[in-house]
Amino acid sequence: MKNPLLITVLFLVSFSAFSQRNVSIEITAGAISSFSTATNSIDGSQVPMESNIGANAGLSLLFPISEKWDLYSEFGFYRNGMRNEIKNPTNDFYLFRSMVPPAYTPSFSFGGRYTFNIKKSEFYLQPGLTLSTSTSLGAMNGFEGSGESRLEQINKIGTAIKVDVGKKFMTKNDNYFLVGLRYQQGITGLNNYTNPLISNTVQIGEVTQETKGSFLGVFMGFGLNTGNWKKANKK
Repeated sequence: MKNPLLITVLFLVSFSAFSQRNVSIEITAGAISSFSTATNSIDGSQVPMESNIGANAGLSLLFPISEKWDLYSEFGFYRNGMRNEIKNPTNDFYLFRSMVPPAYTPSFSFGGRYTFNIKKSEFYLQPGLTLSTSTSLGAMNGFEGSGESRLEQINKIGTAIKVDVGKKFMTKNDNYFLVGLRYQQGITGLNNYTNPLISNTVQIGEVTQETKGSFLGVFMGFGLNTGNWKKANKK
């Protein structure tokens, strides 16, 4: 996989050399709410899930191809939806989890960015494709006949569509800060996470969660214009 990625990066660098703008490096971080769905084995109905707030961060390269368009690639991570809990306002049942899935999911994204202006303020729309890696921990027995937890792969690599909407704040030296909204919609499944459903210390069934890597969040970041390095070298 390394060779195709290297060839892609070299191609983008060569292509962006024809643009009047410079390659940029961005670091972003923010808070997200990850989504998952769950089904119980008793009647096959959907189980309402409660998502806690987690982190999302990434390191991106942007390659300009025109005045308004950039191509981008990003390595990052986001909160794993397998950490979500079932909504249980009465506390008359709970999930017994004998294993804890990883807190975060690593990902690689690529796509395009369109920059536009509204009343002299610079905004951008950035759609792209995300590839995420899933986890497989197999099965682990619980205690005192409480059943077992199973974390299984649906696909080793899951796909999702991600869209960012952001605003840029330029600095005097052509670097910039950015803030925005980020939404990712999973297309293919990553993991199934099955746990015993316990009521009054007795297993009454199982609940199986599925995650596709979907989330909604906000972010902040900083962009570094590599053209400043050329200026520094000339001095």
